[in-house]
Amino acid sequence: MFAIQCKDHERPPGVSVARELESVLMRTTEDAIGILVTPLNEHKDPIRNWIKTSKYKIILTDEENICKDIRDFKKPQVPAKVKKNDNLIFHLRIIIFLLIIIILFK
Repeated sequence: MFAIQCKDHERPPGVSVARELESVLMRTTEDAIGILVTPLNEHKDPIRNWIKTSKYKIILTDEENICKDIRDFKKPQVPAKVKKNDNLIFHLRIIIFLLIIIILFK
């Protein structure tokens, strides 16, 4: 599901626009993706920073790039962290196994 919010302001929209979209997303399903369409320029840093730290999946885009940005959007790489932890656990098991062998054959 997508929740789309379009803003075409003469002055740059503030963080409140991103908060409005978050309030919509908190009332939807967990897999919902928010799309904030607004003219992008150098004044969007506060909105970009807000969206980067949001717990919701939000795409910040403009009219020209909306299709490309939706196609390129990737979900957060949570499995990558699990994979790193799995590698750490694997290596710890090998170390424990080797320590046991050393202790037994000492």
